[in-house]
Amino acid sequence: MDKIIFIFILLTFAVGAAVYFYHPNIVGVISSSPDTISSIRHSVSCGTMHFPSEEDPPSAKMRNSENEDKTVSQGGILLIQVENTGNINGLRIVSDDSELPLFTLSDYPEMKFAILGVDVNEPPGRRKIRLLRGEKELQSETVEIVRRDFPVTKLVLSEKQKDKGYSPQKAVEETMKDTGTLREILKEPLPGIYFSDYFSPPLKELNVVGAFGNIRSAGGSAIRHLGVDLRAERGDEVRAVNRGVVRFASYLDSYGNTIVIDHGASIFSLYLHLDKIKVSSVIPGSIRNPIVEKGDVIGTVGNTGAYSLDPHLHLSIKIGGASVDPLIFLDKLRAGE
Repeated sequence: MDKIIFIFILLTFAVGAAVYFYHPNIVGVISSSPDTISSIRHSVSCGTMHFPSEEDPPSAKMRNSENEDKTVSQGGILLIQVENTGNINGLRIVSDDSELPLFTLSDYPEMKFAILGVDVNEPPGRRKIRLLRGEKELQSETVEIVRRDFPVTKLVLSEKQKDKGYSPQKAVEETMKDTGTLREILKEPLPGIYFSDYFSPPLKELNVVGAFGNIRSAGGSAIRHLGVDLRAERGDEVRAVNRGVVRFASYLDSYGNTIVIDHGASIFSLYLHLDKIKVSSVIPGSIRNPIVEKGDVIGTVGNTGAYSLDPHLHLSIKIGGASVDPLIFLDKLRAGE
């Protein structure tokens, strides 16, 4: 049997994806070119596990380039790469009791990949990652989930919002209603894999004006920002980050004009506060959802929704139900990685 090389890439960068009270202070400016996107990386540790053939003893070693700790932060990402799979069938990646979908990229047809998203609210503890062939375990590795601190700031409403009768409590309630609508879609990922290429940014330039993971609090009400807000001009084109199925394209009270794309492998991209939606979630005359290609214009930047003050794009990425940082996700699944 071919030797299998199992590569873990631990991204200890926190994650996000829900509503946020847009704040105009620029947190950072990141060009969408590969060189400058890579500059946002925080602590990244790469290790290689060598799996022997079935005739050899089941032993393996993980070597980290940064440190010896096999850890990933709350909200982090674990990218798993299986090389030299050849004609080996029945390979599976399992995290505890959850199977992670395997996918391929056209540039590396001999490899298989899987992604584990660690939700920002997941309790610290251990995750067991196993490589299986059918039901036979080839190797296992334990990853430690560690706590990450997020800033807590005051939730502030504009005078215009107050005049309309909005309050922090009402904001939380309406946001949770919209979140519930999207959750029904996110908990039912489609079984197929719709992409075979790397992911790409939705805008020409990524100007970060709302960081992920922040908690806005007022009295007993609080909202965590589980995505990134990207500054842009009203009417700027918003493009699909990859090929996928449009599962939702409509207006929500808090999120405004919203699009949800299911890329397969339990990966979703969400685009909020759009000015215009240029795709439909149903093909006219059909009950099927339309497929968009990577780079297709799906909408334009706006500031729709009750709590958006200025034009911007809120981008979220969900993996297996977990909210992950879109910038880190795009960085690790872009061409040349």
